[in-house]
Amino acid sequence: MTEPARPTVGRQLRNRRLFLNLAQDDLAGRIGIRTKTVSNVENDRSRITLSRRGDWERELLLKPGTISRAYEADSPIEPLDDDPQASARLQKTHQIQELLKGLSLDEQEEILRNVDSGLSDPVPPAAPPSSPKQRDNGEQRAS
Repeated sequence: MTEPARPTVGRQLRNRRLFLNLAQDDLAGRIGIRTKTVSNVENDRSRITLSRRGDWERELLLKPGTISRAYEADSPIEPLDDDPQASARLQKTHQIQELLKGLSLDEQEEILRNVDSGLSDPVPPAAPPSSPKQRDNGEQRAS
């Protein structure tokens, strides 16, 4: 009995793109190529050039060199991390990057500054009010 054939490199890349919930035009925009090129690669009508393989690997969250190994040795493409939780975090990262694209550079920098300051200087928890009088809308009543 023979083993079932491994999906082609193009089919594996398509499956990975779909797993990451990316449309062909989204992937093309991130890599800086035409949507038609993504389609041609996924349908095995063309191969990814050596100079672009790293871009594809980065955007599809694949291990470096995996596309070359897949083309040359018929090996499967390898995700950066097979852990489903890590994959979910990576998908969220891509979604955040997409959201940031719609903002101006100044807005993006402000968000990053806020994130950086939040990571380095955590806000201490608020102290609970010390008396029932202070808990009433945060005001003290005169006696």
